[in-house]
Amino acid sequence: MTNTSAIPMTVDGVRLDTYAYNIETLAGRLTVPGVRGSNVTVPGQDGSVFTANKDWDDGNMVLKMWVRGCDVNGAVPVMSSQMAEFRSNLAALSTMFGVRHRLLDIRQTWPAGDIQWMSEVRDAYDLSATAVNPKASFAVNLEVPGVFGQDVSTSDYTSAGGLAPAVTLTLATYSGLTAPINDAILVVRGPATNPRLTNVDTGEWVQLNATIGTGTDWRIDCGLWTTITGSAIGLSGTTGTNQVVNTTFAGGGARFLRLTPKSGGPQIRLDGTSFNTTTQVLARAKRKYLL
Repeated sequence: MTNTSAIPMTVDGVRLDTYAYNIETLAGRLTVPGVRGSNVTVPGQDGSVFTANKDWDDGNMVLKMWVRGCDVNGAVPVMSSQMAEFRSNLAALSTMFGVRHRLLDIRQTWPAGDIQWMSEVRDAYDLSATAVNPKASFAVNLEVPGVFGQDVSTSDYTSAGGLAPAVTLTLATYSGLTAPINDAILVVRGPATNPRLTNVDTGEWVQLNATIGTGTDWRIDCGLWTTITGSAIGLSGTTGTNQVVNTTFAGGGARFLRLTPKSGGPQIRLDGTSFNTTTQVLARAKRKYLL
């Protein structure tokens, strides 16, 4: 396969930088989502009152593409024709972008690693085509319900043991993110009484109003809105005692606690009492990106 782009993109593993079908430009791929929410206008007061922690709208991406009557190397196979290859390539792209039962796995490769957008095609698109030396151009408008791009794989963070109350932790594992992480898995390892995790920058917090002993974990899945406790649950365990009634949170988004971008990595503070040498914090997440 002949590839033509220094920053290739794939859809469910199919590369879109070949001579058969290709993306014309980076334009449309590098877009920043809009902000949802507004400041408050007060009668008799100039301007408006700023409201913090506004949310992001759905992300979007436009792939400006072309398709030709040839194979991925730019040749017409023996016993075929340009028109036959053109039709075959159209069928392949229609199958690719016609998925409706799940999100498309869109990836873009950069020197530092792939960025992934879980997307769906929301708008109709028309092809501007020629019948002679058949080729066509079109644009696919993708919507990203999860808003941001992300790492393909999760990364884990583990603090030192023996944390003291009111300690601020810098999650250096997630250094380089440019968008908030809304779906992290966070674990406080006991002992601890009324442990609270606070986003240092935004003031958002989540707290377990209970005591966990040595060897017991409090596990919060911010993406699935679950909060449980149990023996050695760690980052992977999903079975434990449901703690929804004992979990409180405030100050920001609906998903317990967001990790927000900061130089060196997002920062959270651990508060509570009854800590000892085994008290620590763990996290699992994918870094998020505005672009």
